[in-house]
Amino acid sequence: MTVAFSSSVIRTAACGSPPGGAIDPGETPQDAVAREVWEETGLHVKPIRLCGVFAGPEFHVQYSNGDEVSYVMAVFECDRIDGHFHADEDEVLEARFFAPSELQSVNLARWARFILPPIVRSGQRTWLPPVKWEPPGASG
Repeated sequence: MTVAFSSSVIRTAACGSPPGGAIDPGETPQDAVAREVWEETGLHVKPIRLCGVFAGPEFHVQYSNGDEVSYVMAVFECDRIDGHFHADEDEVLEARFFAPSELQSVNLARWARFILPPIVRSGQRTWLPPVKWEPPGASG
């Protein structure tokens, strides 16, 4: 789960990404969005639109202990309700907004480079990557 609102990017130790995180047991995706954004940025937000759902090789991670996982991300647009925008200084070292034209110059996480530009270009439409799978024997 991640969230995109007006091209907000947070920076962890290595690179930037929109605020986000895992869904806790029993939690809905929209509640996870509100909680994660609050924890990482101090903003109280309300998810208003599902921007897209993403998975695939760009979301495959191998950890230093050898464990491998593949993430599925739901990206939401949010409205700000309240709060003061800041980095939590635990998970997040820096929090700031970028104009869409600035995203190319930001050192984004690999998955964020894959999803943010098409979401920004799509405007208000939900964006999904093209389907690559075909039935066996199909001629494309």
